[in-house]
Amino acid sequence: MIIKNIIENWEAISMLFIGTGGGGWLGWIFNSKLKKVEFHSKAFKINSEMIDAIKCDFEDRVKFLQGLNAELILNSEELKKTIKEQRDYILFLKKDSANFCQKKN
Repeated sequence: MIIKNIIENWEAISMLFIGTGGGGWLGWIFNSKLKKVEFHSKAFKINSEMIDAIKCDFEDRVKFLQGLNAELILNSEELKKTIKEQRDYILFLKKDSANFCQKKN
């Protein structure tokens, strides 16, 4: 009986499973799987692009901070020279003052 109904309604059954143009149920199932795979690939692509952008931004920040650090080290060395010159000058003034005080007495 079931087989007889299937044989009599083979056109309707084929329309249901294969469909016309739209793919029917099988087409819908395959299409939904394809869209799911396509969505995951797009999401992965966006995720990897975001990671690359964050990595690039981080590398730029590191380069900026390295340059700033090098500049501060250079300024620090210049300040050390200036401080040393000022200390030497202060020592010279102390000695000169001591010599002046001795001559006065």
